[in-house]
Amino acid sequence: MRLRGERLLSVTALTLLATLAAASLWSVWRPGPTQLSSTSLASGIERLSGRAAPARVHLRLDSLPDAVQRDRLASIARAGTSLTWESTRPWPRIALSMEPVADPRRPLRVSVARLPQDAAGVDAPPPALVDSGGTVADLILGPRGGSVELSVIAGFAELQVIDGGRPRALVEDSLVLRPVLVLGNASWEGKFVLAALEELGWPTDARLTLAPRAAVRQAVQSTPPSALRLDTARYAAVIVTDAAADLAVELQRYVAAGGGLILLPDAARQASFARLRVAQVSGPAVPARPMSSDSVAPRRALAFSTLKAGSRADAIELRDGQEAVVAGHVGGGRVIQLGYSDTWRWRMGGPVGSEVEHREWWGALVSQVAYAPRITLARAGSAWTHAPLASFERNLGSAAPLAESPYPDLESPGVRLAFVLLFLASALCEWASRRLRGKR
Repeated sequence: MRLRGERLLSVTALTLLATLAAASLWSVWRPGPTQLSSTSLASGIERLSGRAAPARVHLRLDSLPDAVQRDRLASIARAGTSLTWESTRPWPRIALSMEPVADPRRPLRVSVARLPQDAAGVDAPPPALVDSGGTVADLILGPRGGSVELSVIAGFAELQVIDGGRPRALVEDSLVLRPVLVLGNASWEGKFVLAALEELGWPTDARLTLAPRAAVRQAVQSTPPSALRLDTARYAAVIVTDAAADLAVELQRYVAAGGGLILLPDAARQASFARLRVAQVSGPAVPARPMSSDSVAPRRALAFSTLKAGSRADAIELRDGQEAVVAGHVGGGRVIQLGYSDTWRWRMGGPVGSEVEHREWWGALVSQVAYAPRITLARAGSAWTHAPLASFERNLGSAAPLAESPYPDLESPGVRLAFVLLFLASALCEWASRRLRGKR
């Protein structure tokens, strides 16, 4: 009996030791992936970048990795490691872009897009735009996004949305702004259109006709304007207030090459400009009213002809439900056709602030049609991610929870406690076996 008990204890001790050895080998090579959290991601990426990188890695993230970490994870995945990930909370999907506006004051148009709340699965607060100096603007977005136009300040270089993975955008290019040419009869309209544009900082050329053989001319170019040369290398946009039939053919070539054109009603109704129209007059002209009759929307007091946009054009301003300003493409250029006449009355006879509003309105029209070539700015170093979550998914795939493994998790506290108990049991069996053999 003593010999049988001794053998039983010895076999039990050897079995427990073999189990511990197998578990140790299993912990070195086990089929489950290496798991990393947001807190261990930085150190984990360093290990994954070594020669002995595991075959499978799963990330459990409570925040989106920064740009450098996203790039390194993408490199690890391309090197052959299978990377999967999941988020512990829903993240809003948001993207940011920024582009210069054709305006001498050099504003920037910032656009933010995001999925609706029900599609993103998260009720996100309104994002705020920030730069290195702090918050620039709070964005009130519609269901899918919105845009805001910001003026450039000294040293202003970047914008960042503090929401949805912190997308960032940098001013990547600048615009070459050339003069604006104003054509027409010498009138109050031409005079105050020129004044508005010059106050905004636009360089202007003009030919304002006084009589069939007499005209007032203005030029910022070094060459004398004795013979106007309409070319996108010379002008960003042309505004025709009325009489310029002699230049209709040249204007067609200019617009076809990409130039911008604004036609006022007296010019658009001329037969020579038929090929440049983007709208037709669809109703009787509405006469002007006293400007003081509408201080809220002073353009409603201007003389007005209802327009109907053509097939390649859209209305960009309505007046009492009727199309008042239409924009469209003709060849390679953009054309805006106005239904308003004598807009100078708004500047001169409108309520307080009309001078500024008239100036800004004309500036916005020119910005929409101006031919302004882009110059790419040299930027060193940083990579800017306009849509970080989309970029992350493109490199690593969509989020997916880790599938249930049929194998035990050797890192769990329960399994570790079982290892300790197995070791103690094997030690106890070995001690008892030695006692039975009379050894100490």
